[in-house]
Order: sequence, then structure tokens, then C-alpha cells
Amino acid sequence: MSLLEGIRQFHACAVVLDITGVADVDSSVANHLIQSMQAARLMGARLILTGVSSDVPAVFGQDRRDRG
Repeated sequence: MSLLEGIRQFHACAVVLDITGVADVDSSVANHLIQSMQAARLMGARLILTGVSSDVPAVFGQDRRDRG
């Protein structure tokens, strides 16, 4: 089941996404996570990201700067 299918099926208002086991978060992964957050928000759910290592916020910031 995909994230969006789960939100629809369970009428979720919040989703917790744990990325503790994700070894490397590069700009491509960060972009995918941002798109997932935006899609969840469009469906009325809030996505809560947890398990973020200390270097991940820099990748999110870099991704936003790249998109201008």
C-alpha cells in the first residue's frame, strides 16, 4: 500500500514517517520526501518525519537552494 492509498483508506489526519534506517539522504531522496509531504498535505494529512540524522537538514536546505 502506498502512502497516499493509506491516507485515503484510513482517513488519516497524520502520518509518521520514520527514516531511521535510511543510510544516505541525498538531494534526490530529500526531494522525494518533500513531494510526499506536499501530497499528504493536499490529502488533508500532516506528515511527521522522524529518525532524521544530524546531516539530513543540510540536504533539505541544499535542495531548496537548488530549486531556487
